[in-house]
Amino acid sequence: MTADFIEMTANTYTVEEMRQMETIVLSVIEFDINCTPSQTFLEHYSRRFNVTNPSVLIYASFLLDLALLKDEFLQFKTSDITVCALIIAMNRESSLTGRSFDAELHRLHRNRGFENFDDETYKKCLSCFSHCSDPNRLDSESKLVNSLVLKYAHTGVVHFSRSLVQSLRDE
Repeated sequence: MTADFIEMTANTYTVEEMRQMETIVLSVIEFDINCTPSQTFLEHYSRRFNVTNPSVLIYASFLLDLALLKDEFLQFKTSDITVCALIIAMNRESSLTGRSFDAELHRLHRNRGFENFDDETYKKCLSCFSHCSDPNRLDSESKLVNSLVLKYAHTGVVHFSRSLVQSLRDE
């Protein structure tokens, strides 16, 4: 892989020089690289807060996948986005089925003492989701959004209009 970068620089640097530069960059950012995917946090939080309802987990996964496509989520940590997606999914399921997730929501709110996750962050993140969480108001011009629609259409949890799904399948 390093050889590809060297080739892109028209052999301006050697492999050793490239590795030294990589080391410098990693040292400057103090190896602070966000690599934990949101799905990993979702698995962790769902176990930690005993959220086992498949509909909640599928809808939260949909929201997390959607958040990956939206620039406005770049300001938040992946763990914060995941907590908000899980809360939205539990509230949605509660309104659809009447099943109460009060105990899980209470534990999630009470124990979300993750560093720097304050009420302001929570409100901002939830606001970003409110702008993009209606499955039938998504930007259907985007190929990435379209692939998400097709990925989740069969679940029966995320409800897309039949015409949208059919038009994407016909393409």
